[in-house]
Amino acid sequence: MATPKSRMTQKRRAWPWIALAALVLLALGWWYVRDSFSGNAEAGTAYAASKAALSALTREMASDFGKRGVRVNAIAPGEILTGILSPGSEEAMLPSIPLGRFGTSEEVAETIFFLCNDSAGYINGAELHVNGGQHV
Repeated sequence: MATPKSRMTQKRRAWPWIALAALVLLALGWWYVRDSFSGNAEAGTAYAASKAALSALTREMASDFGKRGVRVNAIAPGEILTGILSPGSEEAMLPSIPLGRFGTSEEVAETIFFLCNDSAGYINGAELHVNGGQHV
């Protein structure tokens, strides 16, 4: 049976691989999001799995690093008004957003700023959804 010390050593050895996996999941998530708008039926499952993995990774890292005074949180933005939106995106997606508008990059940045200052000093392992209520 593994001792707590050997488990910590195993986790330390695993971190580079976990970080690589997170980057791969982010890349796959973006690829599947792009394909989901072009009609790829498999995109939803893979995208959901990648986001669930990142959510779980956030909680695990918060638990591991919290003991060292490091907080780990995630931002889950919804539809944000940027230059990468496809033409017609607003008309197609706005009905599914209870606040009736897309978010702005400034709103996402303000959320990140909040998490980085002392007001959020006791928030750890959270996933903040900045989505206008879209996924409620």
